[in-house]
Amino acid sequence: MFLKDKKIKQYKLVCADSSFAIFFMKKKGSEICIKVDDKIVSELNEKLLAKQIYKSCDNFFLEKKIYMSENDPLIEDVEAALSSYKISLNI
Repeated sequence: MFLKDKKIKQYKLVCADSSFAIFFMKKKGSEICIKVDDKIVSELNEKLLAKQIYKSCDNFFLEKKIYMSENDPLIEDVEAALSSYKISLNI
């Protein structure tokens, strides 16, 4: 929703049971500023951020998938979710 909804200007992701948090902030145009502990760690455009999120999730899933049973329904669910994400953001 953060990437698709132009009205949402900021998004903070806080990991449960952790002190880790990452903050995304839209700048002018399609640029996104990413901060961790009030330090800017990256600035990139929306399209590149969407692509990087997809690649990271896909790689993570591929690493874990080898330990799963071929018949595990989770495989189909995650593949469908990744495909839907990729299609929805035109990446």
